[in-house]
Amino acid sequence: MKRSNSLVIALVMIAMAAWGLVVWQEVERRRPIPKVIPAGSSIKLPAPKDDRPTEAAPAIEIVGTITDAQTGWPVVADVQAANVFLDDVTGFRLIFPAGEEEIPLTVTAPGYQAWSIRIRPHIAHSKVLVTPVRLRRKPVGDRT
Repeated sequence: MKRSNSLVIALVMIAMAAWGLVVWQEVERRRPIPKVIPAGSSIKLPAPKDDRPTEAAPAIEIVGTITDAQTGWPVVADVQAANVFLDDVTGFRLIFPAGEEEIPLTVTAPGYQAWSIRIRPHIAHSKVLVTPVRLRRKPVGDRT
């Protein structure tokens, strides 16, 4: 009886090994074969099947540096553009949708006159507007 149990166990192990080999061969058969692309050549990839936009929505970027009009030194100031507020900066980079009608831009700093402009993205000639902000000092009696 002991001998027949050993034989059954051996046969089961052989069957399991054979089944494992068959499964492994099937997995290997389905695995894609990697292709080697020579340097300097190109391949054509299929276009994406979804309908997500491939370009960013039109926008205008406003970039500025804040300096003293007399000395040219950087001035730490507060910037407000539309609903964006920046505190204690010497420069800024803001991005707004191009569809905006007008964007009011105001720069204020203690001891300096406020500086402001209205940007009209719908008539801008460029997607990036670089504007230097040169703040003028307030008169001596009015430096609050």
